[in-house]
Amino acid sequence: MKIYRELPKNFKPEDLSLFPNIEEGTVIPKPSIKTFKKVLISGFNLFSIRSFKFFNSFSMAMYSKYSFVNFTKQMLKKLVKEKKIETKKVNLWIINDHSFNYFHWITEALPRLALANENKVKGTVLIPYNWKNNSFIKESLNMFDVEYELYNTESIYYFSNLISPKPLATTGNYNPKYIKLVKNVLKKASSEDLRFWIIRSQNQSRYISNKKELIELLKKYNIATIKSEELDFVDEMNLFSKASFIGGLHGAGLTNMVLMDEGSSVLEVKTISTEESNAFFALASALNHNYYYFRSKDSENDMGINLNLEKLDSILSEVFN
Repeated sequence: MKIYRELPKNFKPEDLSLFPNIEEGTVIPKPSIKTFKKVLISGFNLFSIRSFKFFNSFSMAMYSKYSFVNFTKQMLKKLVKEKKIETKKVNLWIINDHSFNYFHWITEALPRLALANENKVKGTVLIPYNWKNNSFIKESLNMFDVEYELYNTESIYYFSNLISPKPLATTGNYNPKYIKLVKNVLKKASSEDLRFWIIRSQNQSRYISNKKELIELLKKYNIATIKSEELDFVDEMNLFSKASFIGGLHGAGLTNMVLMDEGSSVLEVKTISTEESNAFFALASALNHNYYYFRSKDSENDMGINLNLEKLDSILSEVFN
């Protein structure tokens, strides 16, 4: 199937190369669910004993062919250490090796779970043990009323049955239907026309060096600054559910546009190193939001990013007027 996107609201013809496939559309696979029989799992490697091949396109964000020889060597090392292969009952696989990240969890793992729910597929979701402190994983699974079980990525597991919804699109692309089903579960309030700009701490990459001046500009448009990584997950869901505008540098915090009412607005600041990524443009399109962008000429470095506030002021004026 193909999905089509409209150009950003403030699109400039000279930026056409940043937004490819507008006319051609983007191909995404037909939603499907696969049941694997007799599967070995080691880390994020899914190996079918029955068909004698890997199914890592179900378990890795950036799929690369993994050789059976390397997998065998890896298994032998683990067997020497563990001295056993643990057997598990029917379970549900929805993750990839990047799902520990907030963006990948919300936009890739949870839509697969939504597909399973739609088809009344039940199971216990497998989560790596070293992700157990990621509160957004546990809390969102609670919202979906799904149980999870931890597994050790350093061990080897055998499954007689493993059910896995197929990834709904490549990273940075989305099936609009299932993104919206995720929204329906996570969204906890109606819009109160709140406006948020996501900022980062100075010790993080992509922070704003002229933050003080930025905050003064944002006040002109009644936009509050927020550090989303400091929020409890449930509080984060409640807060962004009330928003009608979200802006900030390219980063996981913009994922919270999933919670806004349809027709809300998103402003993404693209730096030199991120301007070719259209993950948030595509996400805004899937959610029927109004997408705006700001091309920063700065590179990301230890000195931070100095935003051209006059240019930003002009874009914000366009967003709200």
